[in-house]
Amino acid sequence: MIKLSACIIVRDAADVLPRCLDSLAYICDELCIIDTGSNDHSIEIARQRADHFQVYLGCNDHNDKIIDFSAARNRCLELTTGDWILSIDADEVFHNNSKQSIQACLNNQNATAAAITISRGSTDWLAIRLFKNTPEQRYHYPVHELVTVTGETLTLRDLSIRDLGQTKKPEPSSERNIRICESVLKVNPTDIRALFYRAEALRKLGKFKLACNAYMDCLENPQLSLPYRCATFESLSLCFMQLKLWDQALESARNVSLIHPGLAESYCLMGDAHIAMKRISEAKLCYQQAAAQQYPPKDYKLFVRKHAYDEYPNAQLSGLQSLCKKHGINYNAL
Repeated sequence: MIKLSACIIVRDAADVLPRCLDSLAYICDELCIIDTGSNDHSIEIARQRADHFQVYLGCNDHNDKIIDFSAARNRCLELTTGDWILSIDADEVFHNNSKQSIQACLNNQNATAAAITISRGSTDWLAIRLFKNTPEQRYHYPVHELVTVTGETLTLRDLSIRDLGQTKKPEPSSERNIRICESVLKVNPTDIRALFYRAEALRKLGKFKLACNAYMDCLENPQLSLPYRCATFESLSLCFMQLKLWDQALESARNVSLIHPGLAESYCLMGDAHIAMKRISEAKLCYQQAAAQQYPPKDYKLFVRKHAYDEYPNAQLSGLQSLCKKHGINYNAL
């Protein structure tokens, strides 16, 4: 039987770590945990439950704040003895929908990695969390880290990890991501991952004007891939909506649909912009287009908001019907 090792890095996660470990009980053959400087009971929990455990501070800066997630993850990989790795965070849980799917992946002679579904709230995306334990397949990049894959990557949407969040964190995620991204940009001002995830963090902190400028920097960068260009235009549209710049929001959302017509999020955003400008018939058409899109969208692995494909556009259409009835407007004639 091929052996599967779970790799987890933790810090001040005593309130969520047991939940994560419980979700792995019947899936993984080995638990490996790295602690990057906890001040709560995380270390005691990890020592009790992990097959291999170590405190590692080499990923932190002089203020004892983490500066390199890849360094921590790669140190955790050094503890493993399994043939394959499952990488998971302490505030996440694994949904073992199909043990057979995992074994089929592990037994695949050609694949060296698998992208599985990651869920946070109503947003899903695909990420490589299962991969063969070889010296060549290791993490790189200090935040929103990536695995270097040397062979075929499978897509297994029926395997999922759900990010349930953590109430108490040593540092708010968005502030931490800005700090790390800016340290990368000091060395390489055009690093596209640092530019994009800095912009995302600014948006999540509600700094919409700064985020707009940061997203514009991404769009001017030739390194920006098409999927990330979609994500950038979508996030830019969200920022413009918050700033009540309806025309700019509409244009940014339209750009998403031009790059990938199957993303319902773009039609929902266009519908919302039209509503804000009191263009009811145009909004109706956009929401209908959103509801008609297939979930999950074909050939797209980045951030997908499930509610945009059914629940939200249909709720908006229902609201438009009620509005038309209230004002004596023929909804069907729109």
